[in-house]
Amino acid sequence: MTHCHHHSSSEKRGYLDGKERRRALPPEKVLELVKFGASSRVLDLGAGTGYLTLPAAEKTQEQIYAFDRDPEMLELIEIKADKASLTNISTVKGEMDQLPFAEASVEVVLASLVLHEAPSLGAVLGEVQRVLVPGGSLVIVELEDDSSSTHKAPRVSPEQMEEAVSRASLHVTGCSFHAAGFYTIIAEKEA
Repeated sequence: MTHCHHHSSSEKRGYLDGKERRRALPPEKVLELVKFGASSRVLDLGAGTGYLTLPAAEKTQEQIYAFDRDPEMLELIEIKADKASLTNISTVKGEMDQLPFAEASVEVVLASLVLHEAPSLGAVLGEVQRVLVPGGSLVIVELEDDSSSTHKAPRVSPEQMEEAVSRASLHVTGCSFHAAGFYTIIAEKEA
């Protein structure tokens, strides 16, 4: 499923890389929400244009997996990574509810503006829980449910998201609200 409120790849790219999003929630601020270092493997779930992938790749020497179902987005990430001389990014095409990664294979999962698209939120979060190492972290960025919004994309409220995360055996450690209607949830897999 693609973003319902973007009719073309260029519209989607424009939104995902847009100044409004960058001003409201800079990628560096999202990455500060979770501790990871030079030896952390990171999965960017629904990586899109690489909004979080590229800054994360600069923070670790380990592999960053840019995961998306859209080959055009993955190609764009490869081009950007090449221009930035980032060699630790691997692009992976697939569906969120069937992650092609081994159990306990990443320290951090980033899920920015993607979980609302999941056909089954529980299945996707179950997969996230499976691929996280014990003590690993999940960072979720989503848009609040705003009936006055002109965007018609599906929304998951912070309360619904926290409940789904907990049902997936992940421990919510933080929830915060940001300008422009974004919220973030941080969760950890039991160590």
